[in-house]
Amino acid sequence: MAGTRTRSMEEDDEDYWMSSSMKNKASIFDDNDDAEGIMLLGVSRNKVKDLSKTMKEGLGEMGNTEEDIINWDGSSTSSGSSLTSDLKSVRYRSSPTSHLAPRKVTSNSASRSSSNSSLSGQSRVSNVGVTVPKPSPDSLTSSISDAVQGAKRVPSLTDVSKIEAEVQFLRRQLNLARRDRWEKLPVRETVKRIILGEPYSLEAYKSKEDKLSLLDTATAMHDGNAIMAAVLFLKSTVKAQIFHHEMMRRPVATNHYLIYLKSSREYNQLADILGLFGRSEEAAMLKYKQAVSPVEQQVKIRNLKQCLGAHFSMDPSLAYNTSMVLQQLSLLETQLPINEYDAQLEREGKTAIFKEFPRTRPLLGVPVLATLYYCCFYHYGLPENNLACPAALRKKYNLTSKQYLWVALSARSSIRHWRDIDELFASKSWFGHHKMKSPVSFDRVVDVLFRTGAPPEVIDKYLRLVDGIEQRLTIARKLKCHVVVIDALVELRDRQELLNYASKLQEGTNDAMHAQVALRNPATRWKN
Repeated sequence: MAGTRTRSMEEDDEDYWMSSSMKNKASIFDDNDDAEGIMLLGVSRNKVKDLSKTMKEGLGEMGNTEEDIINWDGSSTSSGSSLTSDLKSVRYRSSPTSHLAPRKVTSNSASRSSSNSSLSGQSRVSNVGVTVPKPSPDSLTSSISDAVQGAKRVPSLTDVSKIEAEVQFLRRQLNLARRDRWEKLPVRETVKRIILGEPYSLEAYKSKEDKLSLLDTATAMHDGNAIMAAVLFLKSTVKAQIFHHEMMRRPVATNHYLIYLKSSREYNQLADILGLFGRSEEAAMLKYKQAVSPVEQQVKIRNLKQCLGAHFSMDPSLAYNTSMVLQQLSLLETQLPINEYDAQLEREGKTAIFKEFPRTRPLLGVPVLATLYYCCFYHYGLPENNLACPAALRKKYNLTSKQYLWVALSARSSIRHWRDIDELFASKSWFGHHKMKSPVSFDRVVDVLFRTGAPPEVIDKYLRLVDGIEQRLTIARKLKCHVVVIDALVELRDRQELLNYASKLQEGTNDAMHAQVALRNPATRWKN
């Protein structure tokens, strides 16, 4: 009775799976689906057809498995064959007394029938010999993307149902998108869709008034994405003259558009728009930045000349900027031959200054004060008719005496040419007397000399030129210039402080002897 009931249930299962309703489930996608609609909703037609093909191939592959012929008594008619795979199907041959036609069952189904397990929790057997597992709760979350990613596995009935439901949803969305594409929604509604990131279409707005209303509404709602969408739509659908005229009347939209061009690196178009909108200074500075960006000196000089003629010289309001660009261009043209000449001297190795102090970098593209420092370092003392003469550079670029003296002092003290420093400060009075004069305070001069390792006698000489006894005494104590400290204390007539300071000096040195002579001088009128 159990065997009869089992065969009856198996026959019912086979009738169920062979029914026309399930046969119609074998193909869930129509090859004639509208490709344009599928693409509009973000689902590729090729992906859907590939999924259908994968499902069919999987089912067919499972149905063409190898078979064994099994007699009703349990013996196999195939010699040497064994049921080693769950996917391998078997066929029972009827016995001479059996009136049942032979049919195909899977090995899993046969094993489950022999073990008398419950059919409610087991798999059904299809007409192609495929075992379809019972859907689990986890498979309810499957979708088209899951089926595509897992195309190598055989999809379950739940996968198929979910895919069918999703395709129906996408078709409904397609119909809605088709309807909204050609429907002219209110301007405010379209702008809201742009802001919220929902699907929208601007093709229905044909008139100039609608396009401007779209731009004004987006500006009023203060959303940059909506403003740029309206601006780009207006630009692509109207003449350039109309676009520029309307944009000039809307400064907020204009600023967004200019920032968009700058971020997109469309500098030529950005400069043209700035010029059309009357913002010539911004256009000129944009072109100037482009002109000085190349590294090669010759290219930079050529670009600056073009920029000067096209954007600076033609605008009287940029007269000051024009003079600055002219000076920079002149400086670049001066640096180029000096650098080439010095590079040649350095390669030859015959010039002492370049052998003792090799160049660390070329003289190209540096500021005017750095150029002056370079010329004071390597070309000090040249006649003024030479391009590298420091005095000629000072006159050419209108440098102040303080700028020139400070740079020359730093350069000459770096290579320890103290005689040149004396010449910097030497001057003649009305009566022909020589005196030391400096536009820079001498305390700063002393600081430079001390940092560059000047000898004590040089430091003492310039330290005595510091204005103010107290300041001079403070600097002398800090630099340990004992002779200057002793003379400052004598000038202050502070005998007690001089005795205290002399006691700290080493006996027998010149400084100690100088302190004793000052203390024994009867001409000094001490305060204490």
